Amino acid sequence: MVGALVAWLVPWRTNFAPGELCVVAVRLDGRLVGLAPFYCEHCRRGRRALPMGFPVTDYRDVLIAPRLEEPVLAALGSHLADAEICDEVELTELPPHAYALRMATPVGYAANTGNASACPALVLPPTVPELQRTFPARKRRALRTARNHAGRRGPIEIVAANCNSNFDGFETAISRASIPLMHSNRPA
Repeated sequence: MVGALVAWLVPWRTNFAPGELCVVAVRLDGRLVGLAPFYCEHCRRGRRALPMGFPVTDYRDVLIAPRLEEPVLAALGSHLADAEICDEVELTELPPHAYALRMATPVGYAANTGNASACPALVLPPTVPELQRTFPARKRRALRTARNHAGRRGPIEIVAANCNSNFDGFETAISRASIPLMHSNRPA
């Protein structure tokens, strides 16, 4: 997830750059344990923070080290309110399980909720040969060509992660992104 986020948000920012960066990092004992990649824009109601990747990215959320969800969410919500970064935080189009939706509403802010569009999901066949048969021959050739081109740039690795995964590379992956961070001094 972290690698995918970085690999996607850096080019997204480079190409779309809709507003001022507002990335909040939470550290615990010097270790990065939470990251909220937002951008701020001006609207009729003042400054509004939106998740980076909006509106073209599905599955946006804040990044939180496993088992630190509640304290990190508290620190993020508190910092966004206290630092006067924005007048409004819009968490539009987040998936239902998003951590950001569990962030407490800071004092002086109001929470409004509503339905949003569904994020599409593609059900894949259980085996690679079955998957390959779902694509026309021309598309399979294009995919092989793309894989060969990517392979010439270096090794490709896709790693699945879940809440039990080792996130030792969390901070390294983020630091490679060249995204300036706004650090919170609040304890997580």
